[in-house]
Amino acid sequence: GLSWPRCVFHDLTGHPCLTCGGTRSGIAFFHGHLGAALRFNPLVFAALCAIVFFDLYAFVVLLTRAPRLRIAEMSRVERGLARGLVIVLLAGNWIYLLHKQ
Repeated sequence: GLSWPRCVFHDLTGHPCLTCGGTRSGIAFFHGHLGAALRFNPLVFAALCAIVFFDLYAFVVLLTRAPRLRIAEMSRVERGLARGLVIVLLAGNWIYLLHKQ
């Protein structure tokens, strides 16, 4: 019986923010409606899929007592590329949400 969370950015501008649809995407994802979850917010859908795959990986590692994968320190160039990738993903998601409106 609780109300849905309000998006202040959407209320002020009339446009979706970067995370608009994230709650609906999560609910659809966990109910097994993957297509709907992807349509609501592709970036949240991708993050949820990554969490599921990581959990499966962690379960297998714990079960088999295999050594865990380690991520070494990133160089300055690699950190810059990672930041750029995050910016591109966020911008692409926002463009999708604006276009879908």
